[in-house]
Amino acid sequence: MIAEAGETCAFVVHWKNPEALERTLAALEAQTVKLCITVVDNASPVESAARVGGAVELLRSERNEGYGPALNRVLARWLARPGGRYAVICPHDALPRPDCVERILRAMQERTRAGLASAEYGSATLPGYTLLRGYDLYPAARGSGWCPVDYPNGTLFVVARECLDEIGLFDERYFAYGEECDLGRRALAAGWEVGQVWDALVENPGRVASSRTVWYLNLRNGLLA
Repeated sequence: MIAEAGETCAFVVHWKNPEALERTLAALEAQTVKLCITVVDNASPVESAARVGGAVELLRSERNEGYGPALNRVLARWLARPGGRYAVICPHDALPRPDCVERILRAMQERTRAGLASAEYGSATLPGYTLLRGYDLYPAARGSGWCPVDYPNGTLFVVARECLDEIGLFDERYFAYGEECDLGRRALAAGWEVGQVWDALVENPGRVASSRTVWYLNLRNGLLA
């Protein structure tokens, strides 16, 4: 599927959770702005990936490439073609409210150098980075509209084509977790604005994970950042 001129694309990375993916796709299809949706599947069992249908494009990998590398494949294709200025990025378990993407797009369109902007969880927190705790959500006073941050909340964020053209794609050393922190810091260093948009709400029921692999990747990637 090729997006129409000016249409906003949404890229969803999936791995072995078709039920969550179905909920995420339903939430994206219910957005108040039209999205051209592509699912990038990281070598899930054929029967689970086969549940993607309708107007959604499915790109399958033969191996689990990781979150950033999988996105790089589809983002490179997006950048190589004429199309809309913005693209939405999220994992298979993001549940944005119906007006979430519209709120982010509106906030970005008001700022000429808005490169990356994310949704928020409805809590008094902002994404940030410290040497002690690494990349995390930190307490902050709630506001309205655009709020500058160190990097976008990885559950759902929007990238501007011009920003990625300048700073490049995800650092594939991360594999998963923390790659959005690196991307945000590179965008800021290049003079782009990075923000969280208050009241652009998203839920992520599977965000808290306790596997050894997740703990290892977070610890390792925190050192990379």
